[in-house]
Amino acid sequence: MSCPGKNSLISCPSPPHDRELPDDIPSILKTMALSLSEAGFSDPYCEARYILSSVLGLDKFSELHLAARSGRRLDQDELRLASYALARRSSSKEPLQYIFGKAYFRNLVLDLGPGVLIPRPETEELTDLALARLSPGMRVCEIGTGSGAIALSIASEMPGLEVFAGEKSRDAIAYARKNRDKLGLDSVKLFVADMFESLNPEACAFDLIAANLPYVNSFDYANLDRDVRDFEPRTSLESGIDGLDAIRRFLLDAWRHLKADSAAILEISPEQEPSIVEFAGQIGRYSELAFEKDLCGKTRFCIVRTP
Repeated sequence: MSCPGKNSLISCPSPPHDRELPDDIPSILKTMALSLSEAGFSDPYCEARYILSSVLGLDKFSELHLAARSGRRLDQDELRLASYALARRSSSKEPLQYIFGKAYFRNLVLDLGPGVLIPRPETEELTDLALARLSPGMRVCEIGTGSGAIALSIASEMPGLEVFAGEKSRDAIAYARKNRDKLGLDSVKLFVADMFESLNPEACAFDLIAANLPYVNSFDYANLDRDVRDFEPRTSLESGIDGLDAIRRFLLDAWRHLKADSAAILEISPEQEPSIVEFAGQIGRYSELAFEKDLCGKTRFCIVRTP
């Protein structure tokens, strides 16, 4: 059963649940976290905060925003929605982003659904790396935009940029359009394409290209957590035996679409660094190659620059 959104979730029959939820925020968080812990989730309080933030319609997903509402009591519709989402998450492991039809990303709340990759915290860090290299008036492109997370964040946080975003999945680009329109970021130009296929490098060169392409290898994909493997689109995650099929395609062509002395930023898996160094060297079109670590200290981002 798919019930994407508050009203339709409320109208769904509530699955059986072994605990009645209290109506005050501190108690409901504790009760939901206990149930989620028993269901095997490694960070049950984070899961509980996400459910409650979504039920309350908050535009931020954080402990601080919930604490500011600690005296609020939930009404019966909100309790039913929380109970339904809790039971659905606990029983099937379906991602909360699909249950509620939205994802929190930086300062944005993005609509998304099945068939669209759920943006991760690491991708928020990629956005930081991109913004640090941009200034108003520049032209930037995201390849494989999915729900539009990177491109729309860049456009909302740095007005005055010329922002393009491409995606090969028509399901995903439909969500990107919906998010662009909802956020009033009409200047972001969306296009349907596999990589760079519809872009003319002579007419459309960029100061920066960002991409979170699939980079999970075939072995690791088979061992992903159930809530990822069973629900998120495989084509947005897996990319061949070593996870580098899409990244190789990107690197082979990205230099053609970059201005002189401009950069492309990719999200990668830590063990892929040596293979990327070797492959970029074989291409011979990049003057610099660097890697950045994520907040966990793992090599997570590759930055290539044109001469």
